[in-house]
Amino acid sequence: SFVVVYSGVLLVVDDVLLGSLFFFWVVGFIVKFPVFGFHFWLPKVHVEAPVYGSMILAGLLVKLGVFGIIRMFFFFNFLCVVETLVFGGFFVFLCFSVFVLNFLCIYQFDIKCYIAYSSVVHMTLVALSVWSGRLVSVFGGILLRVAHGLCSSGLFFGMMLFYDVRGSRKIYLSRGFIRVNSCFVFFWYFLVVGNCSAPFRLGFFSEFFLMFSRFFISFLRLFVFWFKLFFCGFYSIVLYLYLCHGKVSMSLGFGVVSWGVGFYMILFVHLFVLYFFFVLFDVLGVMCV
Repeated sequence: SFVVVYSGVLLVVDDVLLGSLFFFWVVGFIVKFPVFGFHFWLPKVHVEAPVYGSMILAGLLVKLGVFGIIRMFFFFNFLCVVETLVFGGFFVFLCFSVFVLNFLCIYQFDIKCYIAYSSVVHMTLVALSVWSGRLVSVFGGILLRVAHGLCSSGLFFGMMLFYDVRGSRKIYLSRGFIRVNSCFVFFWYFLVVGNCSAPFRLGFFSEFFLMFSRFFISFLRLFVFWFKLFFCGFYSIVLYLYLCHGKVSMSLGFGVVSWGVGFYMILFVHLFVLYFFFVLFDVLGVMCV
């Protein structure tokens, strides 16, 4: 049982009741993440939304659910709630979600759905880390949220170029793009590398914190974590190879699109924050001093 102070009144609450109350309270934030089972709206929204709408949704709106979950931790004294049966059942559900979502991501043929399911995979790992209540895990989850927000936003923006040129979002119709615009492929390569666990990027350090936190010390948790790392790198490589290399598909004609300096500047800003974040940290540290 737990003692909860509400409006100056001491209330004795059973641990299972408190865990159930916490679970149903954060269901709204779980939908906003989203995690598996609550994610069906996200691919449909990305497919129907314009590119800039997908950028705002993937880079900002979806990631705001993390801060709602963290605020609930302090309200419900989450370090005690994690011992309840509610936490154990939801943890098993999240572990199962990591396996299913990785296979669903590889199965996609639409570029937007591919990126959307990749976002769901990363946010499920964020949910696992934040749900633990450990400070190191929560900090790693926040860093992963910021890193994937930048990366997914840049990927959706780059997808616009594939659609403008080919007139389709199908992966098998957009092959051999390195022969069309090699400069854009250069930026696309670093965005795809940023989507997986490549060293010296913001997401790498976030997953480093997650791996060495106390939450992932058991074999099951480490297996789920390493499975996610492997498949994340696998489908990121597949996305790059299918779109940029191979024989050029001539089933659809190449459109005539002019790429200005502003287009590459947007891609450069995404990559700069993703790879040279330590420069921003130094600037923020100087400003705070």
